[in-house]
Amino acid sequence: MSRIPPGEVALKLSEKCTEMGAYSMMTLQMAGYVSADMKGSVSDRQTAPSERWNEVIFKKDGKFSLKPDLDDGVVYMDEFVNYLVKKLGDSSSKKGIKGYSLDNEPGLWSGIHPEKTTCKELVNKSIELSEAVKNVDPGAEIFGPALYGFGAFCDLVGAPDWQKISEGKDYRWFIDYYLEEMKKPEESHGKRLLYAIDLHFYTEAQGICNERYCHHYDNEECAYARMDSTRTLWDESYRERSWITNTGTDLMPLLPNLSSRSTNTTPARRSRLWSTISARRTIFRALSRRLTLSGYLQNTAFTSPLFSPAKTR
Repeated sequence: MSRIPPGEVALKLSEKCTEMGAYSMMTLQMAGYVSADMKGSVSDRQTAPSERWNEVIFKKDGKFSLKPDLDDGVVYMDEFVNYLVKKLGDSSSKKGIKGYSLDNEPGLWSGIHPEKTTCKELVNKSIELSEAVKNVDPGAEIFGPALYGFGAFCDLVGAPDWQKISEGKDYRWFIDYYLEEMKKPEESHGKRLLYAIDLHFYTEAQGICNERYCHHYDNEECAYARMDSTRTLWDESYRERSWITNTGTDLMPLLPNLSSRSTNTTPARRSRLWSTISARRTIFRALSRRLTLSGYLQNTAFTSPLFSPAKTR
């Protein structure tokens, strides 16, 4: 496979979004390492750190370069953002990248990293990376923490430090803690970091088959259960048939519970909801009838590259 020029994915994203009149958002790496090549599967011997990976560093201690060193084993996130600003303009320009996502679904990082992500780790990395971006492009909008599913919303999928962090606190779920911590730099430095809460909604509702994530699209009852499950987002009278409801949670419907704590008390100005494509149209049709979307939701298309957009051999 031929080498892809550094930053090419982001440049193509900008080009396509400009053409479509769409909002451009780029995902930044935050977990610790990114792939250094496109050579396929990684063996146990090659797990990070190894020659197959580049280390992620948020802030470069030195002068930025527009031609990154492909052999130093490091990717600097602020240098990458600077590259985009120099190539495209800043976030206020027509072609500039408008927003940056703080990696993706940290509750799943343990699938590719040896240890489970802790709440403090995620918050500390989110603050440091957000500051790194803002130092280069102050107007850029930061989206985080890109959580997937109800388990991540509640306790970051059983994060090892959640019980200690939440003990004696008025946190209903991990989201409350995250927003509170992200607000502290704003209070101490007068700088807003988080622009939007970024949540990924995957329905857990079960149909007649009693299976999670069923694919029985030709079964009318299963299909109806999946599409009806979007009511979990907004309908006080609806309770989906799933393990979530069985826990006895009082955090449903999702959006009213999210807004009740976030309005005027947290750093996030908006909420970004990403959903499975099969339900997305139903979700936004329903929300348009029941919620004021302006200032509340941002529906964004995004790319998901399998390699570091900043450096790849």
